[in-house]
Amino acid sequence: MGVREERRIARTAELLGAGMELVVAEGLPGLTIGALAERVDAAVGALYRYFPSKTALIAALQVRAVEELGEVVDAALARLDAADAADELRALAGAVAVPHAYFRDLVAHPARRLLINRSLAAPDPLLSDEEAERVDVALRPLLERATRGIAAAADAGLLDPGPAPARAMNAWAAVQGLSLFLLRDRLQPPELRCERLVGPQLVGLLRGWGADAESAERAVALLERAGSRA
Repeated sequence: MGVREERRIARTAELLGAGMELVVAEGLPGLTIGALAERVDAAVGALYRYFPSKTALIAALQVRAVEELGEVVDAALARLDAADAADELRALAGAVAVPHAYFRDLVAHPARRLLINRSLAAPDPLLSDEEAERVDVALRPLLERATRGIAAAADAGLLDPGPAPARAMNAWAAVQGLSLFLLRDRLQPPELRCERLVGPQLVGLLRGWGADAESAERAVALLERAGSRA
């Protein structure tokens, strides 16, 4: 890699960092090339060499958000592997470890939540097919990790046989849907806030896939303990 390419990569990372800050401060409507140029004290035309359009900027930010989420998931899986628990309990917890880590990250990082929700749950397509494919390529490894965890638990006889990819999508959709209610938490009693509901939601998924109630509850409790050490 030449010096020029290294500088371009570093500058792109700097611009994406500023873009994330802009999403935190202004939300997606405030994310424009002009606003980003003002934030980094650069000419608008100079930024178009990095992001030819607003949607290209959003796609790049969504890819970055997903990659950062992947690091969070990897750390969560490593903590689960190192947890002091029986192999079977860790395997069952692994079936829902990815959606559990995903939900915790959405709570902790609102900017990532905005970007990922916009790529997954928006009713209207914002990105071109090519841009959307870039984001989807970044997302696939996360879904594959979730699929492997579910398949491993079923292979160990901890879950009923079933289509692991479809289960992974259902688990992802469940916590994704719950995350859309996070802004209502300030209006809700504690027992109806999303962070109190995600555990029972994951227990319900495990039970629906064939885990017994006690094992499902212990598995999710293990994830909560491991997550608290993050």
